[in-house]
Amino acid sequence: MVFNSFSFLFIFFPIFFVLYLRVPVKNTGWLILIGSAVFYIVGAWKSPVQIAVLAGVAAVGVLGCALFRREGCRRKTLLALMIALAAAPLVYVKAAGLMSPDAPALPVGLSFYTFQTIALLVHAFQHQGADALSSANSILFFPKLLSGPIADPAEILPGVMQKKPTRQMIDEGLQEFIIGLGYKVILADHLAGVLGLIFIRGVQGVSVPLAWLGALCYALQLYFDFCGYSRMAVGVARMLGIRLPQNFRHPYCSGSIREFWKRWHITLGWWFRTYIYIPLGGSRNGTPRLVFSTLVVWLLTGIWHGGG
Repeated sequence: MVFNSFSFLFIFFPIFFVLYLRVPVKNTGWLILIGSAVFYIVGAWKSPVQIAVLAGVAAVGVLGCALFRREGCRRKTLLALMIALAAAPLVYVKAAGLMSPDAPALPVGLSFYTFQTIALLVHAFQHQGADALSSANSILFFPKLLSGPIADPAEILPGVMQKKPTRQMIDEGLQEFIIGLGYKVILADHLAGVLGLIFIRGVQGVSVPLAWLGALCYALQLYFDFCGYSRMAVGVARMLGIRLPQNFRHPYCSGSIREFWKRWHITLGWWFRTYIYIPLGGSRNGTPRLVFSTLVVWLLTGIWHGGG
């Protein structure tokens, strides 16, 4: 299920939102968990494997958070094991994609909920665990489940048990959602139509001006599609009283490539910096380690985007 579908706009979210406002605060965590499960299952019911993979990764995250609350366990070994288990489906699919054109399709949202699970496990390792319901919601919270943004567990864990949203929160969230919906439906989808007409012509039938038009349309379509979906996610969460981080900050207004990557898919950059770059040493141990850490991050980023 996607945010711009009729099933989400006119059935799922109105029902969920009314229930969210009506149930007692102590039960909102359970409602979020049930709603997130329904949200994913409705969209992936034709592929039980995708549902099983999501359940397995989420179970690893919840189990790891619970085990970190026990004293006397070998915490570093447990962390490494849980991260390996959580990342295994994503590693398998990406590796298969690099080696064979007939590799299995990437389950919907796999990258994002895997990264969120790893972030949660590291947070639980550092803070002596987390309770099961909050851990599950940190992974499965439906506004960010399919395409992010990836949230810092320290910020989202308290949010899933927050008090009810105020009218100001609902207004802010609705405004953000409408802007994102406009980005996606009015701009991105129509630009995609123009691109389709250009692609139909083939290489021999495209003039230089038309090729430049296609390049421009592709850049804008890619931005408005992803940014629009991210803004819808932020808006839905805000209407529920939960704040998710912004994922884009006008990247095409950047003055340099370095600045561009700080403004484009911000939470993915934060994740790679926090959980890959810094643990590898970052810039703390001289130029050789800086170069090595940077190359590893960009290699993994490239693999994440796909073998194509």
